Amino acid sequence: MRSAAIGGGSFSAAIVLVLLQVKLTSVALHVSFAAAALGIPIWIVVWQYVQPYLLYGPDSYAHFRKVGSIGVATGLAVAGLITLFVSFSALLWHMSLWVALVFSLFSLAAVIVIARHGQSVLAAVKLVDNGPSA
Repeated sequence: MRSAAIGGGSFSAAIVLVLLQVKLTSVALHVSFAAAALGIPIWIVVWQYVQPYLLYGPDSYAHFRKVGSIGVATGLAVAGLITLFVSFSALLWHMSLWVALVFSLFSLAAVIVIARHGQSVLAAVKLVDNGPSA
């Protein structure tokens, strides 16, 4: 999650820096700029939120697995992903509505595939931990 947070924050900062160099001539560019700017502090919080778990190592993992901790981290990461998705989609929209729509559909499909895969892996891990049921 730390690497994703640093990458997401960097991508958001790059979008902001590029848009600072052009005149925001469309609604799409304004949306992109606002979403990217909002995303930067969110990604910084995600990065710093998970940093102590990396610093303190396995002894801290039980704390992270608590619903409050993992829920906050997940919620912040999702918020960061949404701001980045909106920002990049709006950039595409500025150039071509169709490209933005196709990107959005492919992104939705990717989310579904990744979520299903995650659930499949979790089920396999639980099966190994608990053994086959009789």
